[in-house]
Amino acid sequence: MRPCLAIPIFDHGEFIGKVVESLASLDLPCIIVDDGSGEATRAELQRLEARHEWVEVVHHDRNRGRGAALRTAYRTAARQGMTHVVQLDADGQHTAADVPKFLDAARAQPDALVLGTPIFDESIPWHRLHGRKLSQAIVWIETWSTAVRDPLCGFRCIPLAATLPLLDGADGGDRMDFDPELVIRLVRAGVEVTNIPTVVHYPEGGVSHFRMVEDNLRIAWAYVRLALVAPWKRRSDGPTVVPKRNPEWASASERGSRFVLRVLVSFIRKIGGAPLHLLLAPIAAYYTLFAASARRASQTYLARIDRARGGRGRRPGLRESYRHFYSFAGMILDRFSLWSGAYDRFDIILHGREKMERYLASGRGAFMVGAHLGNFDMLRIVAREAGIPVNVLMFAANAERINEAFGMLDPKCNVRVIHVDPTSAHTAFEIRRCVNRGEFVAVLADRSFPGGRHRIARANFLGEPAAFPEGPFLVSMMMRLPLVMTIALKTGPKRYDVFLEELANGDPVPASSREKAVQERVENFAGRLEHYCQQAPFQWFNFYDFWEVTEHGRD
Repeated sequence: MRPCLAIPIFDHGEFIGKVVESLASLDLPCIIVDDGSGEATRAELQRLEARHEWVEVVHHDRNRGRGAALRTAYRTAARQGMTHVVQLDADGQHTAADVPKFLDAARAQPDALVLGTPIFDESIPWHRLHGRKLSQAIVWIETWSTAVRDPLCGFRCIPLAATLPLLDGADGGDRMDFDPELVIRLVRAGVEVTNIPTVVHYPEGGVSHFRMVEDNLRIAWAYVRLALVAPWKRRSDGPTVVPKRNPEWASASERGSRFVLRVLVSFIRKIGGAPLHLLLAPIAAYYTLFAASARRASQTYLARIDRARGGRGRRPGLRESYRHFYSFAGMILDRFSLWSGAYDRFDIILHGREKMERYLASGRGAFMVGAHLGNFDMLRIVAREAGIPVNVLMFAANAERINEAFGMLDPKCNVRVIHVDPTSAHTAFEIRRCVNRGEFVAVLADRSFPGGRHRIARANFLGEPAAFPEGPFLVSMMMRLPLVMTIALKTGPKRYDVFLEELANGDPVPASSREKAVQERVENFAGRLEHYCQQAPFQWFNFYDFWEVTEHGRD
């Protein structure tokens, strides 16, 4: 075990000197990450680094947030061969004399996450105290465990072997939401937790960088976002780390995840999704105010829609972006209702039913292409009512667990997930087996596949060429399957109109003409996608600059 200390800092130059001096007797390397501090703090850090050879200062060129600073600290420590990081705050809240307690706990259980359990004095603001109790209860629900005593305390010992893969494998918050989110992800990954009581004091004259409204919204959204991760994916936030001292944890976690899923399903079936609608407004407001890149992408897209409809391409404001994000949140809620088997709560109007009946009669099935427009999951109802087995291609390494969950939610479900691996021929063979059984294969065809091992075609979409994957169009051609575009648009509170359009009839195409034929099919798909986007502009859910995607693709 090779531990070090880590301190994120942003303009706490008046306190950092005392904090560093209190750590000198520990004889441990200390990484201080300056997160874009002002001149006074930078000067103090320069003095400390020159005075103490065990202190290393890493600078951010601008303020990126507490989470970003801790990410930098962890990765810097790992590059130096460290195995554990004891992190403290720079404002003197934490008791340096307790660091040995954290190290002893880590040595006893090297794979465990060691968390500080604050013992507060009268200096703590009352809203902080009650907010921590609420966070504790939420984390217990999120992890289905009472192991975590305080998910917000910044005094903790981080096992890098378990933490770094999680940071590399999942996007997360970079500010005050980082600490509780990391705790949830580590517990879900099977990391044990050790809690160490420690005195926490809010120093007189200290300046807190915790922004009451914004940071509480960030933390609340982190909890909502993690809760919206399907329960069968909770063990897939990153590599699974099974504790050596508790090998039966894995089976217990599976039982817990299934129990949570059943509770959620039962809640929606008996009560409906109405209570969950209360979450839609704050989720949409959060994205509108704080998700700058997603907001810019939304506004760029909506401006293109305006031009396509004959307008001047006026850039929309916050109101339009809020409506866009609200539509997205509402679609997620509808997906949860579908997963709960609440099919009777939706009114589905299927346009093109005769095409589907024709494909069924032929015994060949069809290749269906959709987009991140509307609700592709409505295909579940269509498949269920028509008795059509549908296989959905997606990048989901835990496809079997998803299929098991679908079976538990609805034993009559006719939708199965097939994991797409661009590096393996297994996917192609699996598609062929489905086709030979007369089943349907479906995939979202408006994003290039991740990994860079694919071909793209560019087609005009809303006034400018955009990248689309060739794979779905080429595979359907090679297998001589009808190519059907399917789009499900929400046209009422519980009504969806599902459109089926044939893009190709499945007739054989000579090898010399395939490249041209693929390009024509992509262009046809892009043109029809533009048509449906104009019908329901707020139901397009690609919140990135769709027209700037490179050949390396986007997942």
